[in-house]
Amino acid sequence: MSLKTEDKNKLHEIVNAAKKYFITEVMGFDPNKMTLCTLLFEGTEAEVANQQKVVYALAKKHKGFKAGAENGERGYFLTFMIGYLRDFGFRHGFIAESFETSLPWKDVSKMCVAVSKRIASECKRHGIKKEPFISARVSQVYDTGACVYIYFGFIYQGLADPVAVYSQIEDATR
Repeated sequence: MSLKTEDKNKLHEIVNAAKKYFITEVMGFDPNKMTLCTLLFEGTEAEVANQQKVVYALAKKHKGFKAGAENGERGYFLTFMIGYLRDFGFRHGFIAESFETSLPWKDVSKMCVAVSKRIASECKRHGIKKEPFISARVSQVYDTGACVYIYFGFIYQGLADPVAVYSQIEDATR
């Protein structure tokens, strides 16, 4: 959401405010705890229609809903910009990168929690003063499991070799 572009005009601003009100007040979602999923359906027209029917029914069953393409487009933009943001951040005292793994569905949640805890403890061990940024994203799904990207970064003020420290934290976490 931090990369969201400014509203194009007053009507766009009003529509976005109404969307936010609906999501947070009517639907009761906490913006700090909600999850957004970008989906791309592939196959024949009939296969895509069936996939959408199944996925949207499952989402509805769990109080989820279809939100449109805008956030997905923003996600692809972020993917494109990550390299530039990483380099910009590094010039301003922040190092960040990602690594990925694939694992069975039953282990995805446990792995995300364990990795977050390990990154946080390793950052403390290496003398990183401020809480690190840690985020996980399921990038691909399979019948038996998922591919998960872990993003993490930290302010490297006072570290002689922040790249080496980052590598050590990533290695310990893996």
